[in-house]
Amino acid sequence: MKDEMGDCTALAPCAPEAMESSRASAVEAERVISILNKVLATELDNVQRYKRLYFAAEILDAQCTAEELLEHAVAKADQAGIIAARISQLGGTPNLDAEALSSSRGAHAVASRGLGKMIEDDLVAQKIAMASYAETIDFLGDGDPFTRRLIERILEQEEEHASGIHYLLSGIH
Repeated sequence: MKDEMGDCTALAPCAPEAMESSRASAVEAERVISILNKVLATELDNVQRYKRLYFAAEILDAQCTAEELLEHAVAKADQAGIIAARISQLGGTPNLDAEALSSSRGAHAVASRGLGKMIEDDLVAQKIAMASYAETIDFLGDGDPFTRRLIERILEQEEEHASGIHYLLSGIH
């Protein structure tokens, strides 16, 4: 997945003029940072959700499913790192407070509900995230093309993950 998104270090050496051109006014930058912290919270929540699904699949000895879910968790962790780096570049502080993140999220998947139901719940969460990312892209418009492209790439991967999860779900039911 790093090949598709690049890694966090790919953001750091950007030319100073590119960074300046992507910075909006202080008020707009604060709003973008706030939005990116929400995206970061979503991605970190996704990491936790995919790991829960991974462990549930492992317990059920669904190895192919478990491997796919672990790949998704790793990709989400990479995305979270890239988002955190962008927040820092914009002069913000990435919110990595696990307590705040867990209290802002809905109910977590419960293993006793069964792997199929947990994966269905994941698809619902993915659809919500994709809609949120599309709104973020619209908000950013041409005002911050660097951040907009970052979110577009995350949305593309989210769509790929949803497709893969649909496939996994068809094998479970």
